[in-house]
Amino acid sequence: MRKTITLISTIALLSCISWFAYQLLQKKLSPALQATTINHQPIKIETGKVTLINFWATSCIGCVREMPFLQNTFQHYQKDGLQVIGIALSYDRTDYIQSFIEKYKISFPIVYDQDGKIAEQFGSITLAPTSFLIDHNGYIVSKTVGELEPEKTMKTIEMLLKSK
Repeated sequence: MRKTITLISTIALLSCISWFAYQLLQKKLSPALQATTINHQPIKIETGKVTLINFWATSCIGCVREMPFLQNTFQHYQKDGLQVIGIALSYDRTDYIQSFIEKYKISFPIVYDQDGKIAEQFGSITLAPTSFLIDHNGYIVSKTVGELEPEKTMKTIEMLLKSK
């Protein structure tokens, strides 16, 4: 019985180690984002900061639902080095985006990807919401298609901020 437990424990441990090694090898460098916000301010992914990039649209119900979470996360962790950038997809309209920002009191930078080039750089993003977490070295740590899971996202952000 003891040998069986030891064998199972060893297999489980090796599986975990293999999975983490695989995840480390899979890390991809984030595309270099340099854009202009809807308010005409230059924005880029800043080296040394953890960055959450969220591709969204004003017509997307999931985007509307998760926007308060994104705003609260930005306000809570900005001082710790979190950068949040919203990328409005090309099929949106500037006036809709501006109204949305005002209605939901969004204070993090919003970029309008009018020609779709930013979405293309990140892997031809067409579904909203789609979010990327990027570590302080510029590597993509996670990609989420669909709404973010708040608890999981917060834990990952906290872990990345502590690892700086």
